[in-house]
Amino acid sequence: MQADGTGSREIATHLPLIGLSAFEPPTLMWSPDGARLLLTNTESVFVLELDSGDIREISEGSHASWSPDGSQIAVVNVYSSEYLKLIGENGEGQVLVTKSSLANHKDN
Repeated sequence: MQADGTGSREIATHLPLIGLSAFEPPTLMWSPDGARLLLTNTESVFVLELDSGDIREISEGSHASWSPDGSQIAVVNVYSSEYLKLIGENGEGQVLVTKSSLANHKDN
């Protein structure tokens, strides 16, 4: 899109098919190179390739952020014992950084 609003284009028409909706909009984060978007809802993390419109789920999680060079994504999953992990930009090479102590507690 141009600064004056012309030249806009639709980048993803199938967001409802992956569980993302206008009623519960995802959190979006641009990749450092501007070629991809991270989309997170309350359960999953997706990467949207802007050139092709392809979208893929890379992890379960509720929050995500790109590394400064765009090669990794930090994912937080508040509903799992795998609380914080690093994932390669393509969804591979997951490294667990820290486990959640909350997931280990049981209700009395």
